Amino acid sequence: MIRTRLLKSGIALWAAMCAVPSVHAQAAYPNRPVTLVVQSVPGAITDQMARLYGERMARVLGQPVLIENMGGAGGLLAFRRVARAEPDGYTLLVTVNTVLAQPHLSAKAGYAMKDFSAVGEMGRSSSLLVTSANSPYKSLADLIEAARKSPGTVSYGSSGIGTTNHLNVEMLASRARVKFLHVPYKGVAAAVPDVAGGRLDFVMPTASSTTELLNAGMLLALAISSAERSPRYPDVPTLAELGYPDSGFEIWCGVLGPARLPPDVIKRLEAAMEAARGDKDLVQVLAGAGQHISPVRTAGQFEAVLKDEDVKLQDLIKRANITID
Repeated sequence: MIRTRLLKSGIALWAAMCAVPSVHAQAAYPNRPVTLVVQSVPGAITDQMARLYGERMARVLGQPVLIENMGGAGGLLAFRRVARAEPDGYTLLVTVNTVLAQPHLSAKAGYAMKDFSAVGEMGRSSSLLVTSANSPYKSLADLIEAARKSPGTVSYGSSGIGTTNHLNVEMLASRARVKFLHVPYKGVAAAVPDVAGGRLDFVMPTASSTTELLNAGMLLALAISSAERSPRYPDVPTLAELGYPDSGFEIWCGVLGPARLPPDVIKRLEAAMEAARGDKDLVQVLAGAGQHISPVRTAGQFEAVLKDEDVKLQDLIKRANITID
């Protein structure tokens, strides 16, 4: 009897001792560098955002925040890497809306949104629908009317199938019940000058991509995707004002982690991101790049955005029969 009790006590003590390091390891997060895997090459807006936030988050986390660029394949390399990572908070993804679209565009995406945990939004920007200043289309109504009269002839450029500047236009086309001619480019930056020169009818990139040519009077903005008019472009009506509510989306940049990320790790990252948002220099740099910090401040709020937009994009891609397979 005594021997049995001693054995049970020894087992209990051993179990308690084994449990202690686990508790301490969780409480100590992070105890080594955190890596932000960026879906773009160095210099792109997602890369800039990752570096701005990473530097400031490191101060709160007490550990370095490293940047790992994995551009190419439409972001798939980065998406798959983080989706398959350990859910310990040390490997995170910095991405934009395209992460939602890829699984609906291809059965070979290699991941689904259930493979991720929402961490937080970094910033967002509006898209401007612009045409040449010399274009016959002086309003969105002119553009839509022309597309209705001659389906598939009014052209627009994008940086490729499934990108934000492609899906934004397709969402408008779906709501307006028209068909545009899609002309994919290697990057939207190459499409904008073609619009200014009259070789392409319109494009719908982030507002910052068009600022220089708008200011030079070479482009005309017909609509903006934001819910309200932009202080930067007060004379440009929103899509909703023009009769097309829910016809576009803002481009967000945010942080995701692998599925099953522990709640305490998410809370720690949330606090670090919120501290970064309070940095005046960060806010100023974002504004200069046409970005702003939205009311989406928590992981829960960001998750709600992801779920809502995922449903919309799935519906759009299915109805418009968009695929990259």
